[in-house]
Parts: sequence; C-alpha cells; structure tokens
Amino acid sequence: MIYLFTHSYPYARRGEVFLHDEMLSARALGLADRIRFVPLRKEAGAETPDPSAARFQTEAGLLDGGWGRRLRLLCGMLFQARFWRMPADFPPVLPRVRCLKQGIKYFYAAWAYADWIRRHRRRLQPGDTLYSYWAHYNVLGMALAREKGWLPAGLRCVSRGHRYDIYEEAVGRYFPYRRFSLAVLTGLYPCSRNGADFLKGRYPEMAGRIETAYLGVRPLGADDVARRQALRPPQGVCRVVSCALVSPVKRLPSLMRSLAAFANQLPEGTVLEWHHFGGGAGLSALQAEAAVTPAARFNIVWHGQTDNARLRETYLSIYFHAFVHVSESEGLPVSFMEAFAAGIPVVATDVGGSGELVRAGGGALLPKDFTQAEFDAALQAVLQAGEAAREAAYAGYQACFSAETNYTAFYRRLFE
Repeated sequence: MIYLFTHSYPYARRGEVFLHDEMLSARALGLADRIRFVPLRKEAGAETPDPSAARFQTEAGLLDGGWGRRLRLLCGMLFQARFWRMPADFPPVLPRVRCLKQGIKYFYAAWAYADWIRRHRRRLQPGDTLYSYWAHYNVLGMALAREKGWLPAGLRCVSRGHRYDIYEEAVGRYFPYRRFSLAVLTGLYPCSRNGADFLKGRYPEMAGRIETAYLGVRPLGADDVARRQALRPPQGVCRVVSCALVSPVKRLPSLMRSLAAFANQLPEGTVLEWHHFGGGAGLSALQAEAAVTPAARFNIVWHGQTDNARLRETYLSIYFHAFVHVSESEGLPVSFMEAFAAGIPVVATDVGGSGELVRAGGGALLPKDFTQAEFDAALQAVLQAGEAAREAAYAGYQACFSAETNYTAFYRRLFE
C-alpha cells in the first residue's frame, strides 16, 4: 500500500492540480486500490475530490476535524523537546522572526503527520510506502514518528521535491531540522536534474538515495494530434501565451513590458497578441498597469484562473507562436510540458529546471536577469524557426515528459 501525503489533494483546485495526470496514470496502471491519500486539509472551495482521484481511498484532512483535534495536536507539539530547540536550528541567512513563524507552522503540520502514523501504526505493514508529495513538513512528520518509535520496521519513506521544498533558503523558507528530516527517506525524487544536483551537493550523505523523477502530462489523443497539426499561423498576428499565478516570483509585469517593447518593433500591420492564463492576488495590479502600458500594436487577452481541461483545449484551438515565461525561480514547470504537448515552443528564463525542459523541447533560453535585446533575440529566433520549433517542442514532450512513460517508471520504482 502507498500512503500519499499531500497538502490538500484530492481536495485541491490550484496548488496540487498537477497530481491530476499522475493519478490518471496510476489508475491506468491498476493502482486505485493500492494508493490512499492522506491530505493535511481541504483547499478552500474544494469540497469535492478531483475526478482523477475517483476510486482511490482518501483519509479525512488531518486538520479538518474541528478545534478539538487541532487543540490536541497543539498540546502534543508543545510537549516535544525538538519544538523548543528549533531556534538553535535556524539558518543564519534568514531573519529569525521569519524562521520562528515558519518553524511553528511547519512543525505543527509535521506533528499532525507524526500523530497520524502513531494512530495507524498497526495498520501499516512491512513493504508499505509513505510517499510525501513535498519534501517539507510531511517528511519531518515521518522523521519525528521514527524518533518516537512509531514507524514500523520495513516501511519505506519516499518523497518528491519540486521548487521551494528543494531550494528552501534561496526562496526564503525555513524547514525545521532539514538534515534530520531527510535522513528518514529511503528515496528522494526531485523533479529536475538541477534539483537533484543541488540536494546531492548539500546533503552528500543522501546522494545514493536521490534520483531525478520527471513529472509528466497526459498525451494528446489521435484526434487532438490531428487538430494540432491542422492549426495554421494567423496573418498579421504574432500570438504568444503564458500560464502562471500572478505573484512576484513570476515577474509578469516585467514580461508584459518586454512584450510591449517587442511589439513596437514588429513590421507595420502586425499585432502582438498576448494571452495570459492564471489569477492571483497580483492580477488586478497587473491589469491596471496594462491599461497604461504604451504599445501601438499590443493586445492582451486575460483568461484568468482556468481549469486544466479548458487550458489544453485552448492550446488545440488557437495557434500560438510561443509560450513565454520569465520567472526568477522554478522547479520543473508543468506549464511548459502542457505547452510542448500542444507543440508550442517555449521562451523562458534559465532558472531551476526550466533549462532542462527548454533544451529538451527546443525553444530559447534567457538569462535570469535578461536585457530587452536578449528577450527580443530569443523570441525572434523561435518565430523564425516556425513549424520546426513547434515540431521540436512536441518531440521533446514525447521523449521526456509523457505522463504515461514517467509515472509508469516512477510507480514501478516504488513497488520494486
């Protein structure tokens, strides 16, 4: 049995939606009766489970049982010596007040998972796997349970790693007792080679247990492939697309200004049309800036927060010349994979695992702190490559980022 520790999935609509394709693949492999979800809490507004989780078993959210359960967990946490020793563990590169706030939050969530293991330790069998989708408080919970003697012998503990749960200090995060936590793992699977190399360098004692495991997106059907191939570039329009939460790390105002400057250089009679998918707290401010951004031939289409099915349907209905992304930090963006699956080449900053994706699927890379000239050259290169760039993007998807291929290999590894 695999017990899959998540933050909210299958009761998630935003933060863990990329588990959707993994679970569809797991279900196709006949694993519906061998995976059980253990979420921390339901995401606000997600009262029904994601359809991909149909037929899987799901525990109640560990923090969704009312104030009585939360108070019991809080009292249990306060009696742990490790909780009070946290200040000695704070990394010197982060402000101590931030570490204190994050440390309390993450230790509390970790204790909820340690307590779950305590309560279910008689159910857990040798050969079972505790699988954490994030390498943070879930893993600390496993380590605390082992320290207490609650982790049964023969149980495997594994975790994926994405972005902030790999480069925690670089993105301003503090995870309590990091080395102590990771030591409980029999396997740690970052979603990029960049992340794997970073972790191996930082925790050399873990090197033999760290292995890259790419995420993936589901393939297009035969009819979808035909629709993609039938799309033709529009006359007089250069159309680009982006998909990201509007937050500071994604640097969407910078992207908008770069696109506006690029539009001013297009030939007379050609318009640059930017489609953006994604909401977030910063969307209103971005739209307000867009209203006063000068560009003679620059149009913006705001799609807002969009479910995955509608996003991918749009990719098959509208010809996009390029997917553009200028984030200052990344793990391995699933949004790139979705673009590749539709044959859309990517222009992106070379941060985190982004370079791995773009090199696999053609496209063009930018320095993290790019100039307008570098942005113009990268986008122009993709435009000039035309259909060759689109075919390279789709070939990169087939070779490296197919959900069927990657998740089949991952679950075989878990059941070895």
